[in-house]
Amino acid sequence: MGSIKLAGPYAATGPTRTPSREKGAHLQAEVPEQERACAERITQDLAGRAYRRSVTKEDIGALMASTSRP
Repeated sequence: MGSIKLAGPYAATGPTRTPSREKGAHLQAEVPEQERACAERITQDLAGRAYRRSVTKEDIGALMASTSRP
């Protein structure tokens, strides 16, 4: 895994509350200042699953460094 990009859903017409969305709902930033911390927690969770091991601060740092804001 070299990078992660999350976007959307845009103009969703299907169910808005699904089990997979509920699992990550607690990671939504309530204010812009919390966005980075939320992104790091999401990245840590996804990287741990992708790498199938505990991730290090260096792993998270490298993944977060590859992010950019549209």
